[in-house]
Amino acid sequence: MSPTPTPTAAAASSGVSGAPVTPIEDALHVTVPVPRRVRLRDIWATFPVRWMLGRRDVKIKYKQSALGPLWLVLQPVAMLAAITIAFSKATTAPDTGDVPYVVFALVGLAVWTYVQMTITVAPQTLVANQQVVRRSPCPRLAFVTGTLISVLPPLGVVLVASVLAAVISGSLGIEALAMPVLIVWLIVMMWGFTLLVTALGGRFRDAVALAPVIVQAGIFFTPVGYPIDAAGSFAKVLAFNPASGVIEAWRWSLLGMAPDGFAIAVGLAETVAAVLLGWYVFGRMETRFSDYV
Repeated sequence: MSPTPTPTAAAASSGVSGAPVTPIEDALHVTVPVPRRVRLRDIWATFPVRWMLGRRDVKIKYKQSALGPLWLVLQPVAMLAAITIAFSKATTAPDTGDVPYVVFALVGLAVWTYVQMTITVAPQTLVANQQVVRRSPCPRLAFVTGTLISVLPPLGVVLVASVLAAVISGSLGIEALAMPVLIVWLIVMMWGFTLLVTALGGRFRDAVALAPVIVQAGIFFTPVGYPIDAAGSFAKVLAFNPASGVIEAWRWSLLGMAPDGFAIAVGLAETVAAVLLGWYVFGRMETRFSDYV
């Protein structure tokens, strides 16, 4: 529990309303929990801590591996090869217009890489840092944003590869100027979901076990390796996948492909809902994280 000390807390705990605080109670620092401790200003105020946590996680992830940061390149290449074989070789090749299929899939993979890595890491954040959560007043909000920072390098690698591929294929147009806004959209959306998943993962270990299942099945319900309109009547259902709208917007920006307006509108609405719900749930549960983990 992360209580906030108050002068009247000891009196309240003794059951005597308005009673003076005794020297013993004062020495013990008797406290009561508050219903909410997270504030909007903490988003910026915790930047040094979350930056440190994000850098630490990146170093730990690659420091003890034989290939080190080379995995930033090998993992996307392996995923791209698997998607290409699965969706364009083993089955009927999706119609991607004038855009080469590999370039088409690479843009979808850029978004999915960030989504799947965030969902995989987020539920374990508080459990992995349980000693810090239990023994220090470190702002818990920093762990959430630190998670987003720690998975930025893979996103950066695939994004650069997507831009280069779009340039080489001649698909890059004036729409690319919207990419900074679309990158922010992706990060804000995942920040909202990370708030929610981190809080649930700290309270219920089921979230930790469920995350890999969502990631493994999610790629088939996300238009990473195929256009969303290729799903026919099921396209409206896929549009409710929050990642679908982002992928459609990224393909429009980098490849000049006509986007699915319904998927983008639904994705924007779900982003707002995820941020509001995630903030509410995280704020309500934050004061008891030290008890849960």
